Amino acid sequence: MKTRIFGLAAVALALVFPLGVQAQGGPPGAPFAGGKRVTTEEALKQAPKDDPSLAPLDKAYMAAAASLKKSPKDAKAKKAYVEAAYKYGKTCEDNVSGKLSRPVQYRAALALYRKALAVDPKHKPSIDEKLKIEDIYKSMPGGVPK
Repeated sequence: MKTRIFGLAAVALALVFPLGVQAQGGPPGAPFAGGKRVTTEEALKQAPKDDPSLAPLDKAYMAAAASLKKSPKDAKAKKAYVEAAYKYGKTCEDNVSGKLSRPVQYRAALALYRKALAVDPKHKPSIDEKLKIEDIYKSMPGGVPK
């Protein structure tokens, strides 16, 4: 329980930080510095450009998506897609390299969790991570990103 609360608090601080950047003017082109907000799909496209170490996960996710498109009823293809989307999303969310901006980091992860849940609505890890991110965004101005 303490770990979950600590994790939620850490994510809350990470998501709130860009708002402070906006209030202070922030660097040119910062997502919250008066510019347009990044959608989850835009963030997903931007993530492997910002952090090249995500390229293998992006490639695996795209391969799983192609396989699922080819055989939409195949249980193995569905499972591979959900796992690839979750793994890619979790890696974006964790942002170990520190190369992703916070809006890209969390929005790309949210997009991937949503994609995993579109195929398997009962995938518990994706449900948990998606809810954690959405709960934080609900407490922020602008709400949950599309």
